[in-house]
Amino acid sequence: MQPGTIIRGNLIHDIRKCNYGGWAIYNDEGSSHIVVEKNVCYRTTSHAYHQHYGAENIVRNNIFACCEDGQVGLSRATGRDQLSFTLERNILLSNGQPFLWGGYWGFFHLRNYRSDLNLFWDLAGQPFTCREADAKYRTTGTFTLDQWRGFGYDTHSLIADPGCRDPLHGDFTLAPDSPALALGFEPIDLSDVGPRTPEKRDAEPGV
Repeated sequence: MQPGTIIRGNLIHDIRKCNYGGWAIYNDEGSSHIVVEKNVCYRTTSHAYHQHYGAENIVRNNIFACCEDGQVGLSRATGRDQLSFTLERNILLSNGQPFLWGGYWGFFHLRNYRSDLNLFWDLAGQPFTCREADAKYRTTGTFTLDQWRGFGYDTHSLIADPGCRDPLHGDFTLAPDSPALALGFEPIDLSDVGPRTPEKRDAEPGV
């Protein structure tokens, strides 16, 4: 368990893999009570965010976009009596991929995952799709939006263009009238991402 851990304010993109890996943020086995917020992750080989056998993490106010295996993945979910993670107030942009992927016993229909108040949009014009697979990544189920909401997920979420300036080229600046704002999404400031200067490190020794 890692209560109090926060993963915030990161810009992660163009993560490639050979045979395994390729995620932007990966909460591995036992990761619990972690907050993942205000990150921008795009163009990865696998998922922008993946959780493997964690519990009660919160993933909120992130932009996950154009990842080859889907934007969010869940594998080896915790049991029915424990929540795996909460996904809320995120922007998920697909380019023909499934928005969410569950596999290796990470079955969404078991309802041990919470998702709502997110904004989904497919830049390729494909309909909303989520996918389940087995431990060998073979598809075992595909869900439409109606089926997904039938599980109780994303009943207040929107399927709408968030109005990003140029998402295919990594510019996710939101339009002032973006529908994501009505869901409570807060624009992400990336003006100070990257290595800190020595002067800033000295001024903020605990950061």
